[in-house]
Amino acid sequence: MTDNNAQAFVAGFMNRFDVLPLTEPTSSFGIRFYSDSVHTLLRHHPADFRDEGIELELVWGNPAFEITETIAQARDMKERIAVVEALLRRKLDKAYRPERLFERCMGHIFANKGMLSVRKLAEMEYYSERTVRRTFAHELGASPKEVLEVVQFQSLLAGLQQNVHARLADLALLYGYADHAHLSKQFKRFYGLAPQTVMAQIACQTTNR
Repeated sequence: MTDNNAQAFVAGFMNRFDVLPLTEPTSSFGIRFYSDSVHTLLRHHPADFRDEGIELELVWGNPAFEITETIAQARDMKERIAVVEALLRRKLDKAYRPERLFERCMGHIFANKGMLSVRKLAEMEYYSERTVRRTFAHELGASPKEVLEVVQFQSLLAGLQQNVHARLADLALLYGYADHAHLSKQFKRFYGLAPQTVMAQIACQTTNR
């Protein structure tokens, strides 16, 4: 949002970092949904938004404009969150429910912090890998391998707050990476920076608190 313009977008599953070119002071407010529950509130498959941002008005119609303006005019973050929560609660009544297999698979993925293989995931549900891949493609527009990698990285990123001084080799072992080189490669892919750089920033912030 800028002083003169408020816009809302919906973005699908992303497996790489992105850089937004901004030409004027801008504030932003974002909501990240769990992949297995986004249908409930948007009434669309996340696959519909893969790899691009779509204006919220194209998803929700005319009410999206009023919603965006209401959020933009909120006095502070507390009021902004309250507005959004009230809106989303109303939309829960008209919910699309995702396929149960997809829901269960996502539960396994989060419970194991992404440290699973697609084969193991399929075995846990007694389905073939092909069925699992087809389900993810239909519901999310992404492969289960991509989702596993993203959740694994999110777990690593959260864990850095408690392991900021750890060696990369130890972090790789702790979070299921083959070695520290693989960890570094995935980190740059998802975050755009080397893990050492981010760890140094977190350590500096912790010291200055």
